[in-house]
Amino acid sequence: MRIEGKRYRDEWLPNFYPSRELAPDRWLRISRTGKTVVLSAAEDRQISEIYMDAPLYERLERTGHILTPANATRVFQELKLWQLRYYAGPELHIVVTTARCNLACTYCHMNPQPLESSADEFDMSPETARAVVEFAMSSPNSRVCFEFQGGEPFLNFAAIRAVVEHAEAINRAAGKELVFSAVTNLMVARDEHLAFCRDHDIRVSYTVNGPEAIHDYYRRTGRVRALLLALCAG
Repeated sequence: MRIEGKRYRDEWLPNFYPSRELAPDRWLRISRTGKTVVLSAAEDRQISEIYMDAPLYERLERTGHILTPANATRVFQELKLWQLRYYAGPELHIVVTTARCNLACTYCHMNPQPLESSADEFDMSPETARAVVEFAMSSPNSRVCFEFQGGEPFLNFAAIRAVVEHAEAINRAAGKELVFSAVTNLMVARDEHLAFCRDHDIRVSYTVNGPEAIHDYYRRTGRVRALLLALCAG
């Protein structure tokens, strides 16, 4: 027996993630294609019940939060577009040319090695750099981005050169869109490094951490940080 004005669970399939409370009597539902809808607590509960009110059903059908015979084609097309990057292959490849750095910024995402550390131990070799390129260029994505990080990437300029030149050589046949960028503090970059960046269209990214006093407080040289740690330990 069906109740007039109600739509039953056998008429639709879920296409959403678990809800989250935003405010009293306000619950957020996100669909699997990234669309959002805000429901009352009573409306959100109906999604887990045997039936829901017809107006709620029609609303969720329009937004694609539920799959129905009327919207299935559209929702599957949206889902295919939403998931496209999962099947297109990786685009961004972060290349850590060295773990060494001349700075020891307090917010650094890694624990950089001191500038005087062994390059043989902490720098990427040109052979490894070329192997990285060959792996990255095997991506089915038509756009391949190499982002040089560290440490301070310009401390191992040989690896940067190896990546760029090998990628460009492979790309003569592959025909992909290549993008190069370097995240650097620019303190060790030399004219020949920057000329290479200009000639090969390598984008250079540099962070200024606000006013001078704030910038200098957080962006410290390795020796200053070592001295502070020694003082704290003492």
